[in-house]
Amino acid sequence: SIVASLVEPVSTQKRQLSIDVIFDPERKIDFHGNPSWDLVWTDNDHYLLWTRHNDNSKNSLLKVNAKSGSTQTLLTVEEIKLALNELPGVSYEDIQNLIRHSTYLIDASQTAMVFELDNDLFHYDIKTARVSRLTQTTETEEEVSFSPNGQMLAFVRAHNLYVFDLNHRLEYTLTNDGNDSIRNGKLDWVYQEEIYGRGNFRGYWWSPDSKTIAYLQLDDTN
Repeated sequence: SIVASLVEPVSTQKRQLSIDVIFDPERKIDFHGNPSWDLVWTDNDHYLLWTRHNDNSKNSLLKVNAKSGSTQTLLTVEEIKLALNELPGVSYEDIQNLIRHSTYLIDASQTAMVFELDNDLFHYDIKTARVSRLTQTTETEEEVSFSPNGQMLAFVRAHNLYVFDLNHRLEYTLTNDGNDSIRNGKLDWVYQEEIYGRGNFRGYWWSPDSKTIAYLQLDDTN
């Protein structure tokens, strides 16, 4: 057996690490703890973490110092809900669905957020607590990402790659040959599963200066 130091509420003494301690249904020790599954690192010292209600809906977004544990509230869900109420065409059901299920994309400077609602993209300015609609199409925007400088977005729509200028509110089409056989900027299931990593479907990459994008095109035509 291997001698290990096991932290317990009533004792800090060293114990032998046995098969029972590891596998016994009643005696085994929980080595996993309670890790946060939606934790996102912003730099070497801080990470972002959502606090949650009892129904698992998100409450507020915290910036946490990893060493000290001190927290700073970046935004609350109530602020987003109030901002969404000012937009025409957004129902109460839409807002409730967003709060419970949507994922939120934060820029590197933690000053803006983008989220999807009813197959369109919305931009939320954290400093001013204002929300604005970016897209209004029937197709879904996929694999959305901020440019490194936070001034633009890239996304895939109907197998084509697009860029959205957040400062000027202008959308640019980078490819126009996408279809069911030609995929621009998005991986198929084989590439994400076996090559780039399970669950990673993004097939494009920003340059560090935010001026160019490299993308992968998958051509399945005969």
